[in-house]
Amino acid sequence: MKKLNFLTKMFWLLMALSASVAVFNSCESDAPNDPTTGGAVSTISLNTNTLSLPVGGDETLFAILTPAGAIENVTVTWSSSSPAVATVSGSGKVTAISEGGAIITARVGSKTATCVVFVSNDIIIATEISLNKTALALAVGGRETLEATVTPADAHVTWTSSNPTIATVVNGTVIAIAAGTATITARSGSQTATCTVIVSNNVVNTHNMTGKINEESFAWRGDARVMGNEISLGGRSDGENYVPRIVLYVPTDVVAGRSYPIGPDEDCTVLFMDIEGWNIYGSEGMITITEYNKTLQTIKGTFHFSTEAGLFTPAYFITEGSFSYVYEIWF
Repeated sequence: MKKLNFLTKMFWLLMALSASVAVFNSCESDAPNDPTTGGAVSTISLNTNTLSLPVGGDETLFAILTPAGAIENVTVTWSSSSPAVATVSGSGKVTAISEGGAIITARVGSKTATCVVFVSNDIIIATEISLNKTALALAVGGRETLEATVTPADAHVTWTSSNPTIATVVNGTVIAIAAGTATITARSGSQTATCTVIVSNNVVNTHNMTGKINEESFAWRGDARVMGNEISLGGRSDGENYVPRIVLYVPTDVVAGRSYPIGPDEDCTVLFMDIEGWNIYGSEGMITITEYNKTLQTIKGTFHFSTEAGLFTPAYFITEGSFSYVYEIWF
C-alpha cells in the first residue's frame, strides 16, 4: 500500500511538472518559417502520454507533427528529466533503468510534447497477448473498446496509437477523430498485438438500405450478422409498425464484384414483409456485391427483386436497392 501511495503521489507530481513544462514552452516564440527551430511545425504530440515499464523494459515513443510534411524538414530531439530512472535515445526509445518516475520530452524548436514514465519492479509482463479484433471500422466520432487477453491474466498492458490525429486509445477504448487509418497497439513487455482502425466520414448504420418498392422510395435501418455460413442483411422501414421489411440472406463465400441470383432455390434468398405484414418468400432477382471485407466485417452492394401476386398480396417490384453494413459475427 505504501508503494501504491508513493506511485500515486509521484504520478500527480510528474503530471504537474509536465504541465508546467508545457506552459513554459508555450510562452516561447519560433523563428518564422525556420524548419531547424520548429517554425514549420504547427503541433507536436506523442503516440502515448504515459508509460509503465519494469526495470530493464523499453518502449519506443514517436512524435507526430503537423502539418504532415513538416517531419521531412525538422529534427526531433529527445530528453529525460531523470536519466537515472529512464533514458531515451535519439530515436525515442525509452529504457527503464531503476524504479521511480521520469518525464520524456520531444522537442522541435519551442514545440514540445511529453510522456510521463513510471518504472516499477511490481509490473507484471505478459508472455502472450492478443486482441479480440485485428481490424475495426469506425465513423468519425465513433468509439469501440478493444479487449486484450494476456497471460498471465494480471499482466500490465499499455495502449498506443500510430496516429492519434486519426484515432486515439485510452485503456483499450478507441475514439475515431478524423478520416484515415491508424494502428492500435497493445503491448506488455516485448509482446504486442495490433488492430488496424479505418475511420470514415460516413456514418455507419444510419440508413443501411435504400430503394424503391413499386416506385415508392424507402430508407431502411437494420443490422447485419453472420450466422454460420450465411450473412443476414436486415432492414426495417421508418414508417408505421416498421414495415415493410427486407432481409437478404447471402453466403459468406460471396466475392466482391460479382452478381448472384436471388430466389427460393438459390444461395441468395430474401424475406420480404409487405405493408400489410405478410411474409413473402417467393422472390426472384439479383444481388451484386460491390465491397466485401471479412477482416473489417463490411459488406456493400445493390439488389433488385420482384414477388408474384398471392391470394392476399399484390405483386411487388423492388428496384434500385442498395445496402452498406458493418456486420456482427454471432456464430
